[in-house]
Amino acid sequence: MAVFHEASAPPGASSAPKKSKKRNAFETLGLSTPTSLAAIKGLGFSQPTPIQRRAIPLLLKGKDCILMSRTGSGKTACFLLPLLDLLGEHSSVVGVRAVLIAPTRELVAQIHRVCSKLLHSSSLRVCCLLGGENYSKQFLALSRNPDVLLTTVGRGSQLIHDKVLSLSAARFLVLDEADRIFELGWKEQLSMLFAALPASKQVVLVSATLPGDLVNFARLGLRDPEFVRLEKECTLSDDLHMQFLFVRAAQKVPTLLFLLKQSIQVRRRTEDTTGDRRLEMQSGHRMHPSRRSEREEQRKEKNSNERGP
Repeated sequence: MAVFHEASAPPGASSAPKKSKKRNAFETLGLSTPTSLAAIKGLGFSQPTPIQRRAIPLLLKGKDCILMSRTGSGKTACFLLPLLDLLGEHSSVVGVRAVLIAPTRELVAQIHRVCSKLLHSSSLRVCCLLGGENYSKQFLALSRNPDVLLTTVGRGSQLIHDKVLSLSAARFLVLDEADRIFELGWKEQLSMLFAALPASKQVVLVSATLPGDLVNFARLGLRDPEFVRLEKECTLSDDLHMQFLFVRAAQKVPTLLFLLKQSIQVRRRTEDTTGDRRLEMQSGHRMHPSRRSEREEQRKEKNSNERGP
């Protein structure tokens, strides 16, 4: 009779099966390089937003994309994370490899802050060039061979015109708030930037709307682009009210403070009324009319004192 013996484990080895390492939710989207994974961990990201779930896999595949997303949806990390993943580490080859364009200095600076946080443990180099800043310092920044360039349309096109900047090695182009770029009349300068890039570049347009000029630009400049839009993000609450107030520049802050004070007073009155009703319900009987009148008079006096003479 054949006898089979269970193979014994080597000394010190555990017989329990090894547990596979739990993957980060962003890894399931295709992000895999140490640069991008360290960035995600450093910022404390745990779950991707809806727009990130849909767009990141497409961008990692090299697709041209048009992303329509509202502010606060995670759109900046949506294009930065796959971009950093694809770039990997700093390249010794001279030339900018990725260009991020935004319509205003403020937005470029905002993207730069996010990008700097993402790259805290990476060898990738980022250069931020803004209009109105010292030209010689910007030339020095470009001489350090950055991998990623952040700039406005105006400053970027000026550097190309002056033959200070070459984009012949760029593989990626991101246009953030592309609709505003066209609204501000930067179409000609944007065309100059576009012409300086290789034909094989990957393009990402991030926009809240799709005006006619932007649609025509996308048709000519993008290759079979993927359109990513979350319909539920485009709906507005029925309780939302919008008002426009035209005030002089010197009166902006006082007007804002007045509106905030009015809003706080309305909320206080609402909370006071709710408290009265809750007290009536808890006591099991309605407040006597004379008592209600007394409390209303006290509330009016309190609000009058808060507003002042």
